Amino acid sequence: MFKKRMAFLILAVTAAFVVVDVLWLPHSRMSVDIANFIDLAQIAGLFLLTYAIGKGIYFRVNNDPSRMGRSVAHAAESLMILVRSAALFISLGFVGAVFMYLASGAGYALMDASLARADAALGFDWLAFLAAANASPGLSAVLIVAYHSVGPQIPLLFIILAFLRREDRLLEFVGLMAIASLLTAVGMAFVPAAGAYAHFNPPPELFENFTRQAGMWHHAELMKLRSGEPFVYLADHSKGLVTFPSFHTVLGIIITYALRGYRWLFVPAAIVNSLMILATLPEGGHHLVDVLAGFLIALFGLTLVRSLERNTIREREAS
Repeated sequence: MFKKRMAFLILAVTAAFVVVDVLWLPHSRMSVDIANFIDLAQIAGLFLLTYAIGKGIYFRVNNDPSRMGRSVAHAAESLMILVRSAALFISLGFVGAVFMYLASGAGYALMDASLARADAALGFDWLAFLAAANASPGLSAVLIVAYHSVGPQIPLLFIILAFLRREDRLLEFVGLMAIASLLTAVGMAFVPAAGAYAHFNPPPELFENFTRQAGMWHHAELMKLRSGEPFVYLADHSKGLVTFPSFHTVLGIIITYALRGYRWLFVPAAIVNSLMILATLPEGGHHLVDVLAGFLIALFGLTLVRSLERNTIREREAS
């Protein structure tokens, strides 16, 4: 029942993004390249073929009591779980990314000055923090690796949980992604921003131990979208344009949460993602309030999902 509820949540949020994207696109300067749909069709075909192979192998060896038979059945079942979960994740990711680009190109006034004032009200000096982090080449190197680890972490998480046959955990993770994507979409639409590097424009020597385009790799793309010129969206070349709230922060929390109960995985993930969240400031170019907003979104998502899980358990016990 919990898995069905998570799947319904994911599909509902994905459908909501589809509706908004379809209604918004004709009124924007953006178009979606047909190559995106060709790529998606190819991925769908590969997934269907892979799933069919996995299912065929599973039914062929599922009743084989030998060690080899059990191992092959385990691998086949894991493959089917991986395909089902990845299909939901990719669908959600694509339509969510299209919305992100549409919202970024809406042209509303950037609010970095307000975010910087909020940081200052909290007693946080972004430039001083950047200088302190940059002062240690060793720390800077660790933060760079941690920040950019989020890309490899996601497919690794899918592979590990699929191998453990924890489809419930994978659907929970994608469900949390759906909730976070929806809330992030609202946040970035109402609080558009370019990032702390664009706002403060620090001299190069202040971040020389971080990557050359730290916090600014998205800036040229953002400015193209905001220029009012026609823009063609191609998923293969898309960049993360969200400044407020910090989606890296959300990911760091929910990836770690997905590995709870597996100490050999949870502890390393907690360490790496704690560093990754810290790195969102000097390497990701986020304001502190972006990170705090990401924490709140992750907390809301976890609270909602845990509530659904508890309700499912109570309903099962009552039946």
